[in-house]
Amino acid sequence: MTCAAVIGMSLVGNSLAKADDFINGADISILDEMEQSRAIYKINGKQQDPLTILKDNGVNYVRLRFWVDPGKQNLPKAWQNQSFEQLNSTVYSYTADVLNQMKAKGIYPDMVQIGNV
Repeated sequence: MTCAAVIGMSLVGNSLAKADDFINGADISILDEMEQSRAIYKINGKQQDPLTILKDNGVNYVRLRFWVDPGKQNLPKAWQNQSFEQLNSTVYSYTADVLNQMKAKGIYPDMVQIGNV
């Protein structure tokens, strides 16, 4: 199985911008799943930790998806019969709950993205 990671890099002219002013990110949502499937990540033929590879190549933000766009996945059963307004409230509450759980464990995200865009 082949896996490719898409890394967004900012280009200025012909050179890669690695300044703190730019977000150079990667979606690592399936990284654990890939590692459980025995994926191996190498640089110059030498196995390395994938997060180290990303960091060494200028990635300074990662994205972890917890819930995907409802247009591309079935809603949780408890949410299926909600009106649009109710669903908005439910997603807000769910997001706040996840963030509060992270905060309780000392995890503070710099950004939160709602949706898949």
